[in-house]
Amino acid sequence: MSGLLSTFKVFSFALAAVALLLRLGRLIKRVPKNEFDRTFEIGLVIVVALVLVKAFVLNVYYVAGRSMLPTLQQREIVAVWPTAFWFGAPKSGDLIVFEHRGRTLVKRIAGSAGDTVVKGPRGYRIGTADEPGAHPLSEAEVFVTGDNSEHSLDSRALGPISTQALKGRVLVVIWPFTRMRVPGPAPSPTSPHETR
Repeated sequence: MSGLLSTFKVFSFALAAVALLLRLGRLIKRVPKNEFDRTFEIGLVIVVALVLVKAFVLNVYYVAGRSMLPTLQQREIVAVWPTAFWFGAPKSGDLIVFEHRGRTLVKRIAGSAGDTVVKGPRGYRIGTADEPGAHPLSEAEVFVTGDNSEHSLDSRALGPISTQALKGRVLVVIWPFTRMRVPGPAPSPTSPHETR
């Protein structure tokens, strides 16, 4: 069913984009009754185009805090693809933005469908199915951690995160321009930022 829904969303987006382009083409060719009508219609088409881009193509988020050091620095701005998970399930290693209790957070997926989460005395962690308190992650859940685990509020305290809360996959750091880049993989296990 989710594959059919994803196909429907992609088809709807493509249909809306074609309709928008056809409308813009007619506006450019047509001579309106007065200049105000033309300005209003072109402005309206631009606003609709921007809303479609924000909804389906690209969002931007500000990185606040130290939880993703060294991968993401404080005060960087990242571009996020909001429809990334229409085309494939979230997987371990993806940098994502998600909503939790009114806060927007950026983390890395450490566990996805098929992995097992264990709740112990110090919080949640990735474990094995034969441990007490084991909970296999469903396709509707992910386990997220910050790359700087000592300073990260993540699934170790919050538990698994619903995939419905995901805002999208981080594509690129776009600000500041001097540090524009595609974020790299998680720090190596020998790093002081190791996920515990």
